[in-house]
Amino acid sequence: MADPNVIHGRALDPIPNISLGEFLLSKLQSKGNSVAQVDIVTGETLTYPQILAKSINIAEYMRELGIRSGDIVCISSENNLDYCLPVLATLYIGATCAPLNPAYTEGELVHAMSISKPRIVFASALTISRVVGAVEKIDSVRDIVLIGRQTPGPLPCTVRLLSDFISQRMANNQLFIPARVNPERDPCLILCSSGTTGLPKGVELTSRNFLQFVFVTNSGGLPDTECILGLMPFYHGYGFGLLTVAIMRGGTVIVFPRFEEELFLRAVQDYKISTLFVVPPLMVFLGKHPIVDKYNLSSVKTIICGAAPLDKDTQLAVSQRLGVKDIRQGYGMTETSILATSYTDGVPVKMGSSGRVVTGMSAKIVDVETGNSLPRNKEGEICFKGNMVMKGYRNNIEATKSTIDQDGWLHTGDIGYFDDDGDLFVVDRIKELIKYKGFQVAPAELEAILYTNKAVRDACVVGKPDTMSGEVPVAFVVLQANAKASEKEIVDYVNERVSAQKKLRGGVRFVSEIPRNPSGKLLRRILRSKL
Repeated sequence: MADPNVIHGRALDPIPNISLGEFLLSKLQSKGNSVAQVDIVTGETLTYPQILAKSINIAEYMRELGIRSGDIVCISSENNLDYCLPVLATLYIGATCAPLNPAYTEGELVHAMSISKPRIVFASALTISRVVGAVEKIDSVRDIVLIGRQTPGPLPCTVRLLSDFISQRMANNQLFIPARVNPERDPCLILCSSGTTGLPKGVELTSRNFLQFVFVTNSGGLPDTECILGLMPFYHGYGFGLLTVAIMRGGTVIVFPRFEEELFLRAVQDYKISTLFVVPPLMVFLGKHPIVDKYNLSSVKTIICGAAPLDKDTQLAVSQRLGVKDIRQGYGMTETSILATSYTDGVPVKMGSSGRVVTGMSAKIVDVETGNSLPRNKEGEICFKGNMVMKGYRNNIEATKSTIDQDGWLHTGDIGYFDDDGDLFVVDRIKELIKYKGFQVAPAELEAILYTNKAVRDACVVGKPDTMSGEVPVAFVVLQANAKASEKEIVDYVNERVSAQKKLRGGVRFVSEIPRNPSGKLLRRILRSKL
């Protein structure tokens, strides 16, 4: 008997039975001579024919090195024009691409590479010294290749240069034959989970997983736009997905190697960006920072916010300030191939909602204690099922079993509910809920209140152990420049607006910044360790 509490997205048209590499190669072969990418700092450009030729040359080179299907290729780099080249080459030859956070320390690189066990690592000048140090502890790595336009100084003789083997090869683009793989079984990507509650895990995604994401975005999951800002880090699922979709559609990506406030605003103004893809901290910046008023952002018609929940007050502040009515949230995880719910064109957007279940996926809310499915408007753990659910965690069967149950439902660890129209509202993380005298307190609710205080620029609430109550909420607060507020004023501001169990009984601690990962998710565990 069908579960009446399960919500289904629209049926998806059949997906071609090919690899992600075959799909992207066919798209690149059909593009004209248009500009694919622009470096926002240098103004250097890369056309689609150039990407095609260079990526095929790299693919042929990796084949000469003996890299085949089943091998892992890591990329450790900030966003740059070279980034997509080894990614595409890896996918063409049926190997598995494993992007790494360029901010990883040497120890974190060792952890990540011990999961994926790469055969070759592509690294930029920014990361090369840490990569070289980490590789000494990873037996699987045979080659390191420097990418990007910058040079880091003297390099070990074992490091190859990407520019050398691109210029030495003149592959015939039309004669190149990509590898055949099993799109449902063979992983094409290993993306690191966000690591907000512990060390990152390697999320294995197959071609079928990621191609469904690509087709969902093309059937209304993401607005079609000619030019986007490549602001989100390409190693992260959000940025990687946008880069892939841009290649598929033939649009132009303005590549940001780093975020700078005025560079970002000037790019929106000068390139007349119509759709902005952002994360919540950037929304706070757009809603509150005085520098925003110096620039003409009238071209922006749609804003898509993802990677972390966006509170209603910030959404409203940005809408009123920029005059943008179409502000949408999406919900997803690396484990769901980036996307699971979103608002498509023409569907009324509800403030604070992350949209509806995407095409080809199913969802339900389950009771955290019993595991039973819950009806609409009841809070519980959000679960998803469908072809976008990951294959599993790399070399971690126990973690996979604890996340995907025997019926194929992926348990997100997030608390939320679907309303009567099927719109998802995310409340908080299960692990981040504060347990005060048996009550469950959502940090995100208290943070949303803090954001309404004009003196507050950023905030994070965590649970502080308490022998009498279990846990009490404590707020870490960053004040606006030149703003003055005492701990008592902030505590009173929150406590006047919440019920008894939600009061800031742990007080307020003023800090210079709130730790977040590059996608904008709060790293509560770092602040919790300071208590």
